[in-house]
Amino acid sequence: MNLKKMGFKIELIKNAQQYDDSIILEVIDKMKNKKGYEEEKCFKANNQELSRVQEFIQNILLRFGCNDKTIMQINLVVEEVFVNIANYAYQNDDGTCKVIVNYDGAKQVMITFEDNGIPFNPLEKEDPDITLSADKREVGGLGIFITKQIMDQVEYTYENQKNVLKITKIL
Repeated sequence: MNLKKMGFKIELIKNAQQYDDSIILEVIDKMKNKKGYEEEKCFKANNQELSRVQEFIQNILLRFGCNDKTIMQINLVVEEVFVNIANYAYQNDDGTCKVIVNYDGAKQVMITFEDNGIPFNPLEKEDPDITLSADKREVGGLGIFITKQIMDQVEYTYENQKNVLKITKIL
């Protein structure tokens, strides 16, 4: 994290006492109120990367004071989305998934997943009938259903030969 790029002025004062804790709290407070904070990272699209993806997102959520319940919900959604990309987007080919986390300063986080895999809009799939027992339900579709139930907004587009899934949660 480059504090100067984020607009923080850092001054060292000779022979001054260290105020590490208060500086960290000030940085966190300013980050919470900063509009347009964004961080992105690319991952290999395979299931072994899931924990790294979740850790990347969780660390950002913690910086903004997100509560444990919301972090657990988002972790579940991230698992559903990322595992689907890892298992189906590239059909036995190696691929990547870019994850972009954006905090808008208004207690809302948007997580974007981008991949160059096979075009697929998960929102076109009909919601499963959860009133049926598991053995009578059609296989598949539960992950995106859970995602739509937990997140406040879910959007899909196919642009520049990329699947782009944006999930938004009000914190």
